[in-house]
Amino acid sequence: MAWLGLDIGGANIKCATAGGFAQSRAFPLWQERRRLPETLASMFSKIESDGVAYDGVVLTMTGELADCYADKAEGVAHILESVSRAVLGRRILVYLTDGRFVGLEEARQEAYLAAASNWRALSQFVARFSAGRPAVLVDIGSTTTDIIPIAHGRPATTSRTDTNRLQRGELIYTGVSRTPVCAVLQQTNYRGGRCPLAKEWFATMHDVYLVLEDLRENPLARDTADGRPQTMAASVARLGRALCADQREFDLRDARTLARTAAVAQQEELLQALRQVVSGQANFQMAVLSGEGEFLADRLIQQAQRAGMLPPDLAIVSLKDKIGEAESRCAPAHALAVLAEEQFPLP
Repeated sequence: MAWLGLDIGGANIKCATAGGFAQSRAFPLWQERRRLPETLASMFSKIESDGVAYDGVVLTMTGELADCYADKAEGVAHILESVSRAVLGRRILVYLTDGRFVGLEEARQEAYLAAASNWRALSQFVARFSAGRPAVLVDIGSTTTDIIPIAHGRPATTSRTDTNRLQRGELIYTGVSRTPVCAVLQQTNYRGGRCPLAKEWFATMHDVYLVLEDLRENPLARDTADGRPQTMAASVARLGRALCADQREFDLRDARTLARTAAVAQQEELLQALRQVVSGQANFQMAVLSGEGEFLADRLIQQAQRAGMLPPDLAIVSLKDKIGEAESRCAPAHALAVLAEEQFPLP
């Protein structure tokens, strides 16, 4: 029997077992907080109807930061209550940023340790691949990036809050999907001149990487800036709108010029954060890459090696290769399930 790892973010809900099941569902918590219990119940019902067996749920969250809550404590309390209502009698554990698993009541009392603990679970899980060697985890998701040093088989950081992690370069609020392009790039080349970007949520980095063919088209998905599909044509139109242009003024060639410039700018931001994390640390011997943006993490590590920030003989481990593509996209949920099974085996 198995634990189901559950990672509730502000924009996505991810769940996974240790045995090969993983699922992600877009859910704009800041808009639909009242629907969280029924959405979770629907997900659990679908999981069970698909034959996925589990006896307990282990939870982490980042959704408590959503602006539908007055503060983190309110967000944690609502998410805990929503999970409790949806799980219907199964055992629930909550993972804290100090590495402990606790019950619901203690999690309510320790709200600021329950908040945003998914990075801790993931880094503790991937530490096993380092074989005790100094390593760095680079996990690039849809919204954020985590850069976590690992030493002696455990996360080598004293950070406990996202604010601490932002200060130390361990959390960068940029990802390969939801980040607005105007948050990454101020201006770009356009038909022989320079053009500033409109500071509006017209296009996201998902459009950038779809146009560059790092991400695949998904005509059924509409989690985009304008609610239109994740297709090449729609992404070109969204990127054009970022320059206040339409299809008569902006084509695929223009889109790729803008996309390449934005991708370079995002990678440079991540490189600065990586430099901050690795500076003064032991000589790293391994990098573990994960998340929806693993392709970008790989480019980042290669750039860091060329810059002399990381050794040229660094071992690189792809979490996608270790646990599967779907599981890597839901890596914290998978990590939680594995850690819970190891510490709390169910009969």
